[in-house]
Amino acid sequence: MPGAPWPPRRAWIRASRTSPPRQSCRWTTCSRRRTESAARPGLRLPTWCVRSSSTPGCPIFPPRGGPGIAVCRADTCRSPPSKSRRWRSRVPLSCSTCGCTFPDQGGQTMKRMLLPFLILAAVAAPLRAQEFPPPQIRVVVPFTAGGGTDVIMRLVAQHMAESLKTTVIIDNRVGAGGVIGSKHVADQAPDGRTFLAVASAFGVRAAIDRTVPYEVGKDLVGVGQMARSPSFMVVSTQHGFKSLQDLIAHAKKQPQGIHYSSAGVGSTAHLHAAATAHLAGIKAEHVPQRGTPEAVNDAMAGRVLYAFAPGPNAIPLARAGKLQILVTTSPAGANFFPGVPSLAQAGVAGYEGDDWFGVFAPAGTPMAIRERFAAEMQKALALPAVKERLATLGAEPAFMGSAQFEAFAKDYVTMARKLGEAVGIKPQ
Repeated sequence: MPGAPWPPRRAWIRASRTSPPRQSCRWTTCSRRRTESAARPGLRLPTWCVRSSSTPGCPIFPPRGGPGIAVCRADTCRSPPSKSRRWRSRVPLSCSTCGCTFPDQGGQTMKRMLLPFLILAAVAAPLRAQEFPPPQIRVVVPFTAGGGTDVIMRLVAQHMAESLKTTVIIDNRVGAGGVIGSKHVADQAPDGRTFLAVASAFGVRAAIDRTVPYEVGKDLVGVGQMARSPSFMVVSTQHGFKSLQDLIAHAKKQPQGIHYSSAGVGSTAHLHAAATAHLAGIKAEHVPQRGTPEAVNDAMAGRVLYAFAPGPNAIPLARAGKLQILVTTSPAGANFFPGVPSLAQAGVAGYEGDDWFGVFAPAGTPMAIRERFAAEMQKALALPAVKERLATLGAEPAFMGSAQFEAFAKDYVTMARKLGEAVGIKPQ
């Protein structure tokens, strides 16, 4: 009330909830304990109270900008002077203490005001996820730069960026045979901004390593397959081998056995090399490397007897005379490097297989985004310039849509697990 003396500050308390209305709340004396008549579940009361004069009013004022509760229960109470500085710094809330009531201007009103905005935000979130392409797309390659996956993805990404009129960044996150980069993508938001480019080594690793912290279809979903490439056995030109049988004869003369290199435990090259040694009956020990380029360098320098590599890493070096290609894992290899025999043609039957290259996305990525990305991939792979470049790398376009590619990847993991056990690669 105007002109009424201001009650002591002890008569107020800050709190976070609005006091529920009450019919009566009379305290006739100051006390450190609330009376039974004032007790109410969920209502906060102070441990003290200051009696006020007989001026009617209701000292129920929260702190600036926030809700509050009625705290001083007395048989009479008073309000601060109207329009005073202290009056303006407080907002009255709905409560009933000594019979007086103020209109509700606190938490409930704020909740009602925010409700439309909360609904709008909930509706807008999935709509934003459908906005594709974003200003920037990041494709994580979990293998070293210069490897087959990296080379093919960069080639396709260049044309996708031009078609989508956006930026496509290749992010090489290397480690643990591709596990680190793959797990990173699995943990990203499914908003169409992050994708994972992998090779068949991704499936082999998932097959033989029980500690892999992701699963195809559960944590990572298929987007599409880009290309396939036969894998080639590479050796140093210093050995002077004329055929695979020359290598086998040399290996069997080594009492301690021989060594082969690959892009890491669980890589496709590891599977190819182990299968060849198993079927040829030679004693061989695996020397894992960080990536395919490092494994090829080991073989080229003679530090290991042989290694397997996809076309993009083997054919250019063979044409330059820096290494020798003895066999390929697929009869199709002769299409890219004329004259090279398959394993079966070289006398080691029972195993063949191509390397594949594809793209995954975090689980939960809308199918519309995955299909749009796959369509742009297919468009890029159909360009004559891309086909010609892939052919020089020993690869060819082999597009596969989102659903089909995901089903293929699941089956490949099962096949690789059985094949790995058959050639002596046990799950770890």
